Amino acid sequence: MDSSRNEKDAKSEGERIEKPSSEQEQKMNEVITYCISFTLPLKPPLLKQLYKRIKYLSDCGSVYLPSLATLGVFKVIRYFAASKERELRTTALKLYRYICTTEATFQVLKISHVEHFIIRSFEAEGKSEERIEACKLIWKWLEIASKDFPKAICNSLVALSEVENDEFKDFGIESLRFLSSSNLPIVAWSGGLKILTNAILDIKCSQELGENIIFTLGYLLNEPNTRMYLKNGKEISRILSVFTEHESGLKENELEAVIKLSRKVLVLLSRCWAGLIYLASNGLREIITNLKHPIKPIIKEGILETIFDMVNIPVESAVKSYNLLNNYLAMLLKALLHCDLYPALTCLAIDKNTRIAQRARKLLKIVTKAASDLLPESPQLSLNLVSGSEGKTAELVADIASSARLFQESIDKNLLKQACDFISYDISGSVNSANVVISGIYKQHFINTIDEQQYLALLAKTQVTKEVLKWDWETIYDIISGPMTQPFRFSHPQSQKFLKNIVGYFMPSKGLFSVLPWKHENFLKARIGSKLISLLLSQEEGITLLSTTYSESFFVVRKSYMGEFNDALEEEIKYEETKIQSTSRIFTPERVKCCMSREYFKWLGIFLSSRLGKKLLKTYNIDSKLVKLAKIDHLGPLLLTVLDFKDHSAQQFLTLLLESKSKVVRLKAMEYLRVLFRAGSFDLSWAIWCLNNHLHSVDPDSVTSALNLLDELCQYKENLKSLIEKGPQKLMKLGDDGIKCLIRFMSSTSGVKYLSELDFINGEIDKWHTKNNKQYALTIEEKIEMGLNAPKKNYSLTLTTPKAFQHSERIQIGWISKLPFCIGLYISNKGKVAELDIVIELEKEDVYMVGYIEEYDYIPGDGISVSLKLGMINIDVKGNELIEASYIRCQKDLNNAFKSQNGLFFIESEGVVFSFKQDEEGVFKLHKVAYRVQLLPKGMPTMQVPHHLFGELAKTEIGIDKLKETKYLEKYMRKLEKPLPIIEKRACLWALGHTGASNTGAAYLSKIGAIEAMVRLAEKSPVLSLRGTASQALSLIARSGVGRSELNKHQWISAQPHSASIAVPQNAESIFWIEQNEDIFPYRDRCREIDNILDDIILNDQEKEILKHICILGSVISKAESEQFLRNMRNTSPMSFQSLPLFHAVMIVLGSYSFKLQTRRIIHKFLERVHRIECLDDLDTYRYIS
Repeated sequence: MDSSRNEKDAKSEGERIEKPSSEQEQKMNEVITYCISFTLPLKPPLLKQLYKRIKYLSDCGSVYLPSLATLGVFKVIRYFAASKERELRTTALKLYRYICTTEATFQVLKISHVEHFIIRSFEAEGKSEERIEACKLIWKWLEIASKDFPKAICNSLVALSEVENDEFKDFGIESLRFLSSSNLPIVAWSGGLKILTNAILDIKCSQELGENIIFTLGYLLNEPNTRMYLKNGKEISRILSVFTEHESGLKENELEAVIKLSRKVLVLLSRCWAGLIYLASNGLREIITNLKHPIKPIIKEGILETIFDMVNIPVESAVKSYNLLNNYLAMLLKALLHCDLYPALTCLAIDKNTRIAQRARKLLKIVTKAASDLLPESPQLSLNLVSGSEGKTAELVADIASSARLFQESIDKNLLKQACDFISYDISGSVNSANVVISGIYKQHFINTIDEQQYLALLAKTQVTKEVLKWDWETIYDIISGPMTQPFRFSHPQSQKFLKNIVGYFMPSKGLFSVLPWKHENFLKARIGSKLISLLLSQEEGITLLSTTYSESFFVVRKSYMGEFNDALEEEIKYEETKIQSTSRIFTPERVKCCMSREYFKWLGIFLSSRLGKKLLKTYNIDSKLVKLAKIDHLGPLLLTVLDFKDHSAQQFLTLLLESKSKVVRLKAMEYLRVLFRAGSFDLSWAIWCLNNHLHSVDPDSVTSALNLLDELCQYKENLKSLIEKGPQKLMKLGDDGIKCLIRFMSSTSGVKYLSELDFINGEIDKWHTKNNKQYALTIEEKIEMGLNAPKKNYSLTLTTPKAFQHSERIQIGWISKLPFCIGLYISNKGKVAELDIVIELEKEDVYMVGYIEEYDYIPGDGISVSLKLGMINIDVKGNELIEASYIRCQKDLNNAFKSQNGLFFIESEGVVFSFKQDEEGVFKLHKVAYRVQLLPKGMPTMQVPHHLFGELAKTEIGIDKLKETKYLEKYMRKLEKPLPIIEKRACLWALGHTGASNTGAAYLSKIGAIEAMVRLAEKSPVLSLRGTASQALSLIARSGVGRSELNKHQWISAQPHSASIAVPQNAESIFWIEQNEDIFPYRDRCREIDNILDDIILNDQEKEILKHICILGSVISKAESEQFLRNMRNTSPMSFQSLPLFHAVMIVLGSYSFKLQTRRIIHKFLERVHRIECLDDLDTYRYIS
């Protein structure tokens, strides 16, 4: 096998690396000896010997390699870096790269004075190996020792980045971007910031690079010591000038491209605290105000689209739960309103340009709704707009007031959308047939006005007395859902005959309905079946039709409907007990999965919700059979959706499923508990003991699911109390996930006492103090960043959420399990291996449809593919019906698989995640396949705040006492005032914020002055990201009544008390401000240093004249004359260009001042004779730019 061969290769590699160090030491000593005993001129064979040994040490990762970073070794290699031969120069650059592996080695490289030669190689033309090696060395220098990066090479990067067409231009820009985040002064001094801002608006710049530059600018805006280099925003204002300058001089198509790029800058900057606060303080007001001015429509539209993109954060603002993104959106809206967005939009909404007015109105509605949902003070619509516009003003007010969003539904629906509508009908019971005759308020009117003759005509139109193929199902639906609901119509002789025919059709034994494919053509018949059962259970005569036999119908009925249904259930129970196959089985796994047989169990739910229906079930002993059905894997999960879990029998049924031998059934049962909880059945304490037992399971998937579920269910106190009573010590042995669940215990007095007995709390508080607080801050802010700048994920399926669930606070998944999905698994050399039943799983913010495999051994080279079915119909990613399966293939090379914390290996392809286990022998086993599902229109679940130990403890008096004993909260408050790393202050803010989220915690924070300190940081911190984090922490405090009261004292206000409390400053200027630095030139002393360096170089008169004309080459005016002078001089006095002092002076000039890349190449050409200088040691006597 390939895996065993790879192990052998790795073993031999390890043996080679672990060879006795004496051999490596010998190689090192040989290199040093060569470099000590050399004689000039150096010959190429010496370089070959050096390369052979240094390359060996590099491949071994030898600890002796840094020992070669000496002036002696580097200076020997320098001779070859100055060589005439390109191959020798390339090898020299490689050796520098191999040896320099630490910051200290690059410091030695810098004082070895090789930068002149690195620059010459880097600025060569074309895409030669020499130039590539120079790039590699420069990038390694940037990564390892950017603080010691030479100014001269930075100048070279700037020159390269200015060129219009060069293979390495993007490398130059990316290098400057990278360097600006760690050594900004040198980039700013070299003019690199201008390069970066220009690149953003360059249509040839790649999207990824452009976005990275914008993120870097946001980083530089954050702190005052980096913000000062942006010259009070002048560098960024150039990017935004397209929105503020009335005459840009650009053509229409050029202007459109620049607007598009500038829009991206504004939107991405607004997605970070530093960018948002900076924009609200510097530039955004001017852009918004410009909407009122007579500028080009294309610019106005660009501004409106930009603001729309800014507020288009994927959250539901009306949902009243604490959402990290809602909190950010609230502050963004506060910033926009602070910059006079509302007056500008109201003015623009009655603009003469209809197109612009419509866009302004659309944005105005969005801003009005979101601000009303999130901000304590809603914006007011100004009525004093423009003279003579009273009519338009009144129309606008009415339009905004009635801005309920209407969604135009598509008439042309595919299979999946129709299936979603079908199960939505089951939820709401109000979806009509395809050909709507009766709807809404006209239904009762139709029923009351229809006369006897019309009714009989309708019955005749159904043609139920004829063969089934001629039946008019739409008319049947209209009759059953309309006229026949009246008692006198129901008992009509013709109605009874009609009903007997319909009941006969749905008899399980007839095989008419039960064998139909589960697809949209048959959904109407299923709806009729539901309506029929409901109708029959509402009348005594209907009970008789369900429980007796009759002959006067189109069908011969030997048994009643209830009798046949009971027999069909008995068949399945018998098969489960004996495993003896029978041809009379109706509810086989295949039929229940792919056919309309599954609908009989949906109708069973109608019986269970009716008094007469329950009586019928009891009469036929069907109610007592439910417990036995729980043991049948393909029926148990189906029945979950129809049971009433207030009844003890239903609870017992679900408990049996939780204990099933089938992993899929167990996981489905757990997820249905989540469905019940999110649907409002909060008290599930009856199931807690069973979930606690799963923590001891040998199946890691069951343990993980139980942990995740317990963490959510324990939000409800009774569930938490029940879990504490079970004494789940096992949680302490389940790592971070177990600890996460235990943290919930601390929100109750009994939980704190229980964990105190286990001596758990004090140690956990110390762990959070030393490590977890900081990790929490990193995790939560990463969640916020991902939510605001989420990369586009690949989805393998898109589902439309039924309307009944679209406004739920938490994402609902129960309805998905009603759709009969299955995953087909195919292996290239085996064909179809299995059809996998699916489990719906939530992982962080993603929804997955998961199929588990009986651990198929993966043989390298096997082609694994999956396809998706709905019932027996193949579908694609959008839910369209396919004739043939649409396959998604897993890549064959598992070496690129990502390893998760639980030891599984993941490979993702087109939104499908293939998960593998690896046994002790290194053999991979396919474990599960997961389809990532996109839910529309709700694109993203609520981004909840992760639980914090301090926040849970602060909810009880006994818990806050534990925190008081440590004095940590006082320490955190004092840290806010000290010059500490930003991440430490963020960790303190989140800890304090969570503590203050309850009344007991907020009262204590107020007592020690922590709330005042947090407000001060939110308003006065020069670090903009800290202002943002502080505002989010204050919003946590606003969740408690005491906290809101304290915040009001400091002019921070929040909306009426609810779980989605958001705190904002009453005066927006208190947080949206930027200091204005004097426009100084911070490099004056460095420029004097350069002048001194040049003055110290002794040149003769001819060399001085050459240097003067080389400097003039940087000027456009006299460049031609000076270039001609230098050519003439080189022809008449070539030895003048072979001067080492002149060479050094010229390279200092190039490293100090701005020259075009083409000019620099001309200069290098003039000085190419430097390789003839036999001794380069004098270079070490000169001064260099520090």
